[in-house]
Amino acid sequence: MRRAVTIALMCIIMIFTLTACGERTPLTSADFESMATSEGLTITDLTAESDDSEGIENEIYAENTAENWAVDFAVLSDETAAQQAFANLKTVFEASAGNATATTSVNVGNYQSYSISSNGQYMYVSRTGNTLIYTQTESSNKESVKDFISKLEDATKQ
Repeated sequence: MRRAVTIALMCIIMIFTLTACGERTPLTSADFESMATSEGLTITDLTAESDDSEGIENEIYAENTAENWAVDFAVLSDETAAQQAFANLKTVFEASAGNATATTSVNVGNYQSYSISSNGQYMYVSRTGNTLIYTQTESSNKESVKDFISKLEDATKQ
């Protein structure tokens, strides 16, 4: 009996430990802007132009003018609004993809990501807590965009 209780407690502890491993810390707008600026990207604050009805509290557009690609960052009112925005963007990307050549999807803890490459386009969206990062660009820019996004996502793991 004692052994069964010990094993049950160990299982519960492992479940809580593994669940916590998936949690990430969302970037702030200042974090995103700082990282984008350090990469030489041009920053535009789109907050005033954002649709309040979608729960967007802050939106920043970071553009690589030399390579002609951009990444958007948005802070939403709460995690539920971010989950809905993530689902909406994923649906838009899937609808515009046609015959997808490659897709990836991750859903762990407070983090989700989805990417699709199709018809010469690379589309990506991720959610960490109440924030979104998203882009749609030509496939020729895919590696540059992925490098920048990877740096952003690495910062959420700390």
